[in-house]
Amino acid sequence: MPSKKQSGTKLSRYEKRLKACAFFLDRNLGRKWVAEALREAGARVEVHDDHFAQDVPDEEWLAFCGAHNWIVLTLDYRIRYRFSELDSLKRNKTKAFLIARAGQMNRAELSALLVRCLPKLVALSLQTPAPFAYRVSLSGGLTQLPLHRS
Repeated sequence: MPSKKQSGTKLSRYEKRLKACAFFLDRNLGRKWVAEALREAGARVEVHDDHFAQDVPDEEWLAFCGAHNWIVLTLDYRIRYRFSELDSLKRNKTKAFLIARAGQMNRAELSALLVRCLPKLVALSLQTPAPFAYRVSLSGGLTQLPLHRS
């Protein structure tokens, strides 16, 4: 008879879903604080500077993220208003979470916000067809954004 796994080694449904996701931090989120906080929460994290030069156009890394099914986290809320960036997001079926008004937060507050939102980010990333963009508010609320220029 096969032995049963100990409950301590069994992954929860959330942990399995979290492992299915990879989050890409745009250069404006830095390399350390947010990345470390998300990794400590169990997330797979890719950092902009580990893959791209500082001056690479946003269209390029948006396309790369879409091709690799990485979920974008960015402070650049204006991406959805710039034609070439919005076009790249849509064409490459990129998934993106745009953090609004994050300039009002310090690094620790921003890290805590994203860790607190992580279960929602994972759920939406796995349930919502790409491409998509969601606004992440300072309170942790998430609102799906239309992908057309206003």
